[in-house]
Amino acid sequence: VAGELDLAISADPLKAEEREQGMVAQEYARTPLVFVTAQTNPASAITLQELIDVFHGKITTWSDGRRLRLILRPPGDSDTTALKSISPAMRDAVIAAHARPGLKVAVTDQDAADDVAAIQGALGTSTLALIASERRPLKALAVNGVVPSVDAVANGSYPYFKSLYVITRPNPAPPVQQFITFLRSATGRDILVHLGQWVP
Repeated sequence: VAGELDLAISADPLKAEEREQGMVAQEYARTPLVFVTAQTNPASAITLQELIDVFHGKITTWSDGRRLRLILRPPGDSDTTALKSISPAMRDAVIAAHARPGLKVAVTDQDAADDVAAIQGALGTSTLALIASERRPLKALAVNGVVPSVDAVANGSYPYFKSLYVITRPNPAPPVQQFITFLRSATGRDILVHLGQWVP
């Protein structure tokens, strides 16, 4: 808004006041929102009901008896917003988790990835885009029997995803418009798909 940046990337849509200030958001891709654990964890799948129970604190161990440590994101974070949108039951579970004392809250995407990889038995959220682009040693769990992937988001079999937006001012400078055009080109789309993002 102050004119110091020509372009920003965000997983949050613009707020009304930001649109009123002239900002423009264009969705350029969607990436699966994934429930992750360390690659060393033998678990490979979880159900939505189990996730709801984890957030409520009803499930506190993995199937092999090891302690499950839930990593939260801040209440206003895009991961938290995406989780709450899954269902009313998940929304209530996320709210309950934030009210529980002693749970770790990771402020950034990178903090969350670090914590899940380092803390034994950790479970948290991330995206396929982050795991692929940063080569994180994380395992994305299948949910209700569906393995998260770009194709699964594209065909609707995996319904949990985050939209990614290019944020600009109106009438962006030619180099900015060229970059946005490149994102939508065949080459740009191939790169995005390789990095865990579906281009609608």
